[in-house]
Amino acid sequence: MEHFEKYTSLSDERTLSLLSYIRTHGGSVSTMDLRGIVPNYPTLRERLEWMLEDGLINLSRVYAPVKRTTVSITEIGKKVISALQFEYASTTMRYADPVMRCLSKGDKVHYADLLKCVSNQRTLDKLLPELEKEGLLVCGAEETSYRSKFAVATEDGVRVGKGFQKAYRLIRRNQA
Repeated sequence: MEHFEKYTSLSDERTLSLLSYIRTHGGSVSTMDLRGIVPNYPTLRERLEWMLEDGLINLSRVYAPVKRTTVSITEIGKKVISALQFEYASTTMRYADPVMRCLSKGDKVHYADLLKCVSNQRTLDKLLPELEKEGLLVCGAEETSYRSKFAVATEDGVRVGKGFQKAYRLIRRNQA
């Protein structure tokens, strides 16, 4: 995935699931244990490298007697996961992070502005109904404007968006 300023490893699919799994299993697990969440090893490795780049995890490798990679959560990772303690399945979807951060003020945000947060329209078209189904936002359309489609975060959506905003600031502060 391209690393734009608005994206972090949280923008990728299943990052929250990986962090939660590591935390609930004592803060340190083998990469083999994580294959249940991300079955494809190259994809898992890519996600772990991006999380490492963001400072959310540490990786340690042991080569004897068998090569084994252990993933442990860092202090920044613990702070991020505590900022994101909510149980919505749609928040683990790809690009839920930048969309919810965009909606975190609770104002009406037009579809064209949301497309600036997401790399393509198809992804946004899959994400918005899932977020709406879980009650995090409400989609609508205006009849009087050429920019008719919009989304507004609900109270829970604003809370989730602010959690993502806090996590984003923690990651960016760590990278600076």
